[in-house]
Amino acid sequence: MTIRRLQHEGRLAGTVVHGSTLDLAGQVADDPSLVPEGQTRLTRCWHRRAAVETKLVDPRWRVEITGIAALP
Repeated sequence: MTIRRLQHEGRLAGTVVHGSTLDLAGQVADDPSLVPEGQTRLTRCWHRRAAVETKLVDPRWRVEITGIAALP
C-alpha cells in the first residue's frame, strides 16, 4: 500500500494519505495573537476530536488541532 504525503515541508507533511485513511498533522492558526477560542475557529475546527496540553514551538500558539478521517 502506498503512502502519499501532501503539503510536504522538509521531513514533515501536513497531510498523509494511506489506503483509505487521511491523517492531518497538527494545524495551528495563522494569527497567533488570538485567544484560544479564536485560534480554534481558524484551525479547521470542523474536525476537532480531542484536546490535549502540549508545548508548541511558538508560545503564542495556544491551539493545535490534528485529525484522522476515513476516505470514501
